[in-house]
Amino acid sequence: MGNTAKKVSLFDLVEQYRELIWHIEDNEGVIEDEWFEQLDALDGNIVDKVDRCLWVVDEFKAQAEVYSKRAKALADHANRLKAHGERLKDYVRDSLERLGVDKLQTPSYSAVALRKTPASVEILDEDRFVKKHSGTSYIRVVESPNKAQIKEALKAGDKVWGAHLIDDRRHLVYK
Repeated sequence: MGNTAKKVSLFDLVEQYRELIWHIEDNEGVIEDEWFEQLDALDGNIVDKVDRCLWVVDEFKAQAEVYSKRAKALADHANRLKAHGERLKDYVRDSLERLGVDKLQTPSYSAVALRKTPASVEILDEDRFVKKHSGTSYIRVVESPNKAQIKEALKAGDKVWGAHLIDDRRHLVYK
């Protein structure tokens, strides 16, 4: 026969731990011998559960890193393929222009044509352009909250409408 012991989650262990603490409080702080045994068992189980959970967290992080590296390698490869395709397209365009051919058909494509590209703008020196045209409609300004500045103001006791400081969060650290 297999192992019939019920698996207990970390959440359940925490609840059992709390119940034991409530029993101790209800008993006016007097700890009976059986509660020491239960407490020792719970501590061991909690330590084991936390250890296993954090091991899985580390495993997920390691797998995520592998997938991130693979994704980056695949994205780099995709970008190289796109660049090769663009260079080949430019080669075909340049060849058709040199031949003076504006339109043709191939066995795979019913219409290959050279069309006039819509006008576009080229900025010769972006930094100088921005300085010269700052404050005009030629310059786009993206506004977003400066959270570092807001945090400093809130810590200094200033009121900042629409923002508040959250300092009651905790994060898990393990080594």
